Amino acid sequence: MPYLDQISCTSPIDGSDSNLYIVMNYYREKYLRLQLDTLPVARNLATYAIIQQTLLPFVKRDDQANPAAGDLGLSVFLDTNTPLVSEYLEAATKLSERS
Repeated sequence: MPYLDQISCTSPIDGSDSNLYIVMNYYREKYLRLQLDTLPVARNLATYAIIQQTLLPFVKRDDQANPAAGDLGLSVFLDTNTPLVSEYLEAATKLSERS
């Protein structure tokens, strides 16, 4: 079996003649870059999930919420969380399109 740099192929970058070693490194770098870009999004989602698990027991219907008792009205909860969910969806969609 020859070394990877001895196997000829077409470059995915510009369509020129290349070797398998260069092509594999090209895709490896793209994969690693995607993983590094995914880490902050995954970390943010994990943090968001923990916060939601903590807050959900305190969410009540607006007519039943008692802020003095630590309750959180549903409309306040949704108003606060809807923009966050939209941001996470946008970030996840961008990552998905790159993969």
